[in-house]
Amino acid sequence: MNIQKLVSFNFHFAVWLSILGGIAALNHPDFIVPDDDGMYGPLRNNFLIVIGYLVFSELGLWYFRYLKGSRIEALIMAYTFFATAVGAKFYGMVNNLPVSDAFVMTMAYLAVSHGFYYAAGLMEAETRAAQAKHPGPDV
Repeated sequence: MNIQKLVSFNFHFAVWLSILGGIAALNHPDFIVPDDDGMYGPLRNNFLIVIGYLVFSELGLWYFRYLKGSRIEALIMAYTFFATAVGAKFYGMVNNLPVSDAFVMTMAYLAVSHGFYYAAGLMEAETRAAQAKHPGPDV
């Protein structure tokens, strides 16, 4: 299995993980922020809004990726997941809110997966351009 296929498989896994994981987190918010006697109601709801946004954004990425064949959406989502990982940690620290480390690590994994997918597309395009510029000998 070459690296392009591995990166593509990882990207597709990450997309479905983000969609299904987001739906699971919306149904069970304790995955992200533990609920201690309802103390964190409004703050926790802010996280749920972010999760809902990410799920819909990821569905949009999935749709436009196949509609246009573009990879720029993956780069945008990589930035979004990275910003969510950093922002969740910061938000939790500022509001004395215990944020799940698994949530932050998952967001970081999703960011890296989407970033690698975009980078693999760039390398693939460069390889095709180089082959078109200097075609090999016919066999």
